[in-house]
Amino acid sequence: MIKALEHKKASSLFGNALTSKNAALFFLFFAFVTTSCANQSRALAPSAATPIVKQVWHARTVDPVYLGQFPIEHAQPSHARSSDQLVVASSSGFMTVYKAANGEEIWRKKFDDSFYAGALAVSDQVFIGSLDGFVRALSLLSGEEIWKKSLGASLESVPAHHDGRIFISDTANGLHALDASTGEVLWSHRRDPPTFFTIRGTCKPEVNDGVLYCGFSDGYLGAFQIDTGDVLWSVNLSDGQTEFTDINDEVFVTDDTVFAASYSGGVYALNREDGTTIWHNKVRGVADFALSFDSIFIATSNKLVARIARDSGEADWSFKFKKSAPIDVLHVGDYLFATTANGPVFVFDGKTGYPFEKWMGTNGSSAPPTWAANRLYFLTDAGEVVVNRIGWKLGK
Repeated sequence: MIKALEHKKASSLFGNALTSKNAALFFLFFAFVTTSCANQSRALAPSAATPIVKQVWHARTVDPVYLGQFPIEHAQPSHARSSDQLVVASSSGFMTVYKAANGEEIWRKKFDDSFYAGALAVSDQVFIGSLDGFVRALSLLSGEEIWKKSLGASLESVPAHHDGRIFISDTANGLHALDASTGEVLWSHRRDPPTFFTIRGTCKPEVNDGVLYCGFSDGYLGAFQIDTGDVLWSVNLSDGQTEFTDINDEVFVTDDTVFAASYSGGVYALNREDGTTIWHNKVRGVADFALSFDSIFIATSNKLVARIARDSGEADWSFKFKKSAPIDVLHVGDYLFATTANGPVFVFDGKTGYPFEKWMGTNGSSAPPTWAANRLYFLTDAGEVVVNRIGWKLGK
């Protein structure tokens, strides 16, 4: 069970949410350090049944590396929905495709490049960028290379696909559109790279209703015409910060709102038409965030996992870890999963923040987890794929 955590109801550590109402926020603070969830339940109660994480299968993609600095694996496992297959890329250049249901290996191939971000599976093809700056299109059935294109800078995000085109950002503040069939570059946009310190990684582009949205390491978020790359609007989300302003997390787009986060600038809700700010929460050190129908869940380098309201940006609850900071958050139904580099995966009640479990099934995972086909997929820092199902325990 979870130990040595602090729970805060709308914690003041979380920063201020600026809304058009300009109302003062009053925060109710709960702090406790316990050794069991039974003691923690005095402060808050679960709203959902206790989850049970059961391992379905696991497989080692590469031999573990014990020399050198951890973490070593960052690429998110990719699920191919049409064939129920799992595509796993590694920092050592291996790519392996498994049957997602039972872990049977379909093919495995070694490339000269190193992979920092996961692949994108579309129909019977796989698209992936490498640290050497190449985008590849591969056959999902065999791993045969269809085309390969150099973009001149390291690629550290998952590509996006729309209407026969691939979109990907690079570490030199570039954004590219490629023909998915041939690899031909259709257009590119580049901002001047910042002269200050930045966070490793780049933003995964998001396509919605003919507009492409992408963030950059200088703290700017842009909306682009998908056919030409023309800039429709661009806004600075750094909030006056001068370092680590990167927008590396996925951008989320709804009917009228764009949600994005700058690592040092905070979380923003923006008007989709012109990029004007609807609300801004000044939480610092945003490592990852996820969207649900009414909430945003975030993980920060300040050792916080938190939930804020989607319509106002106001903090609802937060948990402060005593040891490692959370790296990624994944919202599945009533539950929130938070991964850490030193081993445990923490499972929370998404509505109340109640800590259900501290699950030791990954031994450290810096790669974002994936939820697909009612399974939970992890790639550990030791290069092991761990696949799980989630059950429920009724009652206490």
